[in-house]
Amino acid sequence: MKKYWYGNSFPYILVNINYDDMNTTQQYLKQFFEEKNIDNVQYEITDSSGYLHLFDNKVLIDRIMNTSELEQIQIENVLRRIDFRNGSVRHFLKYLAEVMVMQWSKAA
Repeated sequence: MKKYWYGNSFPYILVNINYDDMNTTQQYLKQFFEEKNIDNVQYEITDSSGYLHLFDNKVLIDRIMNTSELEQIQIENVLRRIDFRNGSVRHFLKYLAEVMVMQWSKAA
């Protein structure tokens, strides 16, 4: 088991990662999205420069499945909370799309 500090600003979050659980996390995410049968919705997000970005759920789910292991664990934790409270997964996916657009516009 390894410990990582996650975050780029205070407060940092100490995360214990058991590498045997990585496969379990991906399995959970895959099963979660298959069982929820989420409609393919397209999100229109405008960045700070005024450019319009289009994302759909299938692209976002693919990005989740191919992101870093640490981010997958955090996404899994959020999805578990949303599911437990019968919340909207679509709102979370839209939030992730907005964050990706913000990161890309800062990198450009």
